[in-house]
Amino acid sequence: MGIQPEQLNLSEKRITIMGLGHFGGNIAAIRYLHQKGARLCITDLKSKERLKDSLDKISDCNMESVHLGSHQESDFTDTDLVVVSPAVPPTNHFIQLAINNQIPVTTEMNMFWQINPAPVIAVTGSNGKSTTSALIHSILLNAGYRSHLGGNIGRSLLEKAHEINKDDIVVLELSSFQLEYLNSLKPSPLISVITNFSPNHLDWHGSLENYKNAKQNISKWQDENQWTVIPDNDDNLSSWKTSAKIISSPLNNELKNSVTIPGEHNLWNATLASAATNLLNISKEDIAEGLRNYKSLPHRLEKVLTYKQREFYNDSLATTPESSIAAIRSFDNPVYLIAGGYDKQVDLQQFADVISKNVNGVALIGDTAENISQHLKENRDSPESILENTEVCSSLESAIHKVWRWSSHGSVILLSPGCASYDQFSNFEERGDCFKTLVQKLAESGS
Repeated sequence: MGIQPEQLNLSEKRITIMGLGHFGGNIAAIRYLHQKGARLCITDLKSKERLKDSLDKISDCNMESVHLGSHQESDFTDTDLVVVSPAVPPTNHFIQLAINNQIPVTTEMNMFWQINPAPVIAVTGSNGKSTTSALIHSILLNAGYRSHLGGNIGRSLLEKAHEINKDDIVVLELSSFQLEYLNSLKPSPLISVITNFSPNHLDWHGSLENYKNAKQNISKWQDENQWTVIPDNDDNLSSWKTSAKIISSPLNNELKNSVTIPGEHNLWNATLASAATNLLNISKEDIAEGLRNYKSLPHRLEKVLTYKQREFYNDSLATTPESSIAAIRSFDNPVYLIAGGYDKQVDLQQFADVISKNVNGVALIGDTAENISQHLKENRDSPESILENTEVCSSLESAIHKVWRWSSHGSVILLSPGCASYDQFSNFEERGDCFKTLVQKLAESGS
């Protein structure tokens, strides 16, 4: 599906951008293609009102046509190229229409991969990939490298590709969606890092096997001069096929004093970041200093404020049960949790079990709220359960007020949904920003 480098003369080419969204990838693609002199058509199922913030960011770009609220088949047949949001699966009717009409299909990440001159450290995994990518970037900067961080972490490097030199190092967080599309280019990063593997995005991939195959694209095309870094506690990862040298790393407890973010899962993230950068002969001292200099990512166990002796944490980036389980286990103080969201068709039983045993109160929101609530009811009589309060709430605001009323001095109030945001929000960032605004409002009210 990917276009080849010799096809990248984009001046005066008619290009369809499918999926504007809010996350930034296709906004960067539009700006890049505009700079190249392409004739652009934007199409998105969302309305003009819902896409206002994204449209404002490309208001200075010339558009040949903008079709919102629906797609038109001619945009996928009477065009030279389709640039699709990775959130759209390749099985989509309009993508198949383009392919059947021999129209090349690509993504923002695919275009960047083709023009990037620098070696790549690529990071994927069901959980922890954003933090691990950012930790690697922090270590590289501390060691004196010119490093560029982008990809699924919410930062496109496409517009700035001309600033990247062959001696720089690019760190890319790659989602299963991006890796599915990248497979056409046979991606071969210098170092691939796989944080872990568990079921996710089965609604998009259709099956666990398809999801696994997409993830394996990060290392499948590597050769014997490259490396794949994995944790030594996941037997599933060691069986993935690659020609790269496999570095299977045990948990590095020596890094504890250098890791500034809570939880054993973050010590694992630091362990993998350390193992990856060690392959570049970066010293232990520089690795430790790079970890200490790391600033927490927005929406990843981000401390919002302390109010009336309760600590509020925004962990909106936790879109899988495993991510939220790790967050819950990061605290010794009583936890009052806000969880739930879009249903990705993953099993929520283990998530409910951990909530029952580790959380004092939980307010549930979104499509999965009733499902999680039912699992919690089944655990109600377990002698291991410490859960005192459970309620399904109609909104994030009502959930915040509910856990606030339940909580006491010394408690942690944690937004860690364990589910995606698409049922009530455009993305996890909007959900996290909404949480932070509402928490600030609560504190200012003096309640």
